[in-house]
Amino acid sequence: MAEPAGQLVRVEAGGYRIVREQAREFSPLLARELDRALREAGKIGADVARRRIREMPSQGLHRAHHGTAARPRFLRQKIADNIRVSAGRYGVRITSSATGISGRNARGLLRRIDEGKRFRHPVFGNRRYWAGQDGWPFFREPIAETHDDVRDAVAEALRRAAGAIAARH
Repeated sequence: MAEPAGQLVRVEAGGYRIVREQAREFSPLLARELDRALREAGKIGADVARRRIREMPSQGLHRAHHGTAARPRFLRQKIADNIRVSAGRYGVRITSSATGISGRNARGLLRRIDEGKRFRHPVFGNRRYWAGQDGWPFFREPIAETHDDVRDAVAEALRRAAGAIAARH
């Protein structure tokens, strides 16, 4: 199987699959509420990753070669916009993709940045001028730091759903 373009962090809690399936069988409304609560729990980690990539220092010139203002934070903002949270059958997933980032190395760029490796990119999209920049751990490390908080929020959402199912039986 080909590796996905981007990165993935999966958060799981005990009983996740059972409670989620019971909620689906019991009430579509409860299942939607549970999915919403699970995505909100995942946003804890996603928000930290978004904040972290926006803090990545830019290096080099802050103005284009002819004195025009630079396009601010395009790469950082695009990466932050592509961090997503989903709730599926097997857990809450936080993903990062290279959607909207072009170039022949765009697919591996996120991993290089997250691993702190050096990467090259055209200056303001001009392929005649290239700059090297150091990566910035923005995804796996910061999300790992929030893993316990995310797991606790997922577990709480599952407890609420299980309680709602038990109360209606």
